[in-house]
Amino acid sequence: MMQESPKILVTGGNGYIASNLIELLKKENFECFSTQRKIINTSSKNIFLTNDINEKTNWAEPLKNIDIVIHAAATNSHRAGNESYESVNILGSANLAEQAIKAGVKRFIFLSTIKVNGNSSDLENPFTEKSPLNPQSDAYSNSKALAEVKLKKISRDSKMELVIIRLPMVYGEGIKNNFMKLKKIISLRIPLPFKGIENKRSIIYIRNLTDFIFKLLLKKDLQDIYLICDEGSISTLEMIKILSSNMDAEIKLFKVPKNILEFFFNFFFFKNLYQSLFGNLEINCEQSKKNLKWNPPYSTKEGLRNSSLK
Repeated sequence: MMQESPKILVTGGNGYIASNLIELLKKENFECFSTQRKIINTSSKNIFLTNDINEKTNWAEPLKNIDIVIHAAATNSHRAGNESYESVNILGSANLAEQAIKAGVKRFIFLSTIKVNGNSSDLENPFTEKSPLNPQSDAYSNSKALAEVKLKKISRDSKMELVIIRLPMVYGEGIKNNFMKLKKIISLRIPLPFKGIENKRSIIYIRNLTDFIFKLLLKKDLQDIYLICDEGSISTLEMIKILSSNMDAEIKLFKVPKNILEFFFNFFFFKNLYQSLFGNLEINCEQSKKNLKWNPPYSTKEGLRNSSLK
């Protein structure tokens, strides 16, 4: 353990991951501060307003007496241009790390994405902590990979410990991402072309993720990179069946050859969506679990059941 009660700063406090993490840290009586783009809870004294995150952001006030920074803030909108990804995700992260070092921060936890290793994995070779950086077409993954490289360079000769967590798709109650879109499609009860899909995807339930990060705060000797996911993999078809059952939404499934589906999605510029629905993206996080002596407190079925109710 670093010390009895480390002071923690969580960036991106309005975001889904950060807000759930802050809720857990408060329950565990951690002294937790956050930065937000808009302040929702005006009664809290531990919130700092940061309208923009870039290479010019002044972090002096939020970083005062902070032991651990958890950098969850990022831009991940399809409307964001390349300049925005560079400004926020790369230069903004580097600027925060540099100021954190000057402020005496002991540990800097950076939330990245497993897609820095690629958009898909081979069935026999899931991604591990040793997989090389290989971001592909999307700007978000590229920006996260470049940010990782920059942060390693900045922290290398400092006393600040850098920890990178590469995340697969996060799901949970109230999340607004592809998981929410899938729930919406299921709620329409329309026939879907997923019959026979046998892909393997690693995902992470929000309560498993926040529990994992909480354990990171308590451990002394950490790896520099962690991969995290629920126990085992799941196919898109399995996910749909579990969600539809929990949502009481009976769905008819039909089979379409994968090459036709791929052509359709590519024709309408939905290549990334096709990969998310039908491709393989599997993680082997056994080394990370062993290092932290951690196991997910919730199974994927439990996580999907909880997520389908809200």
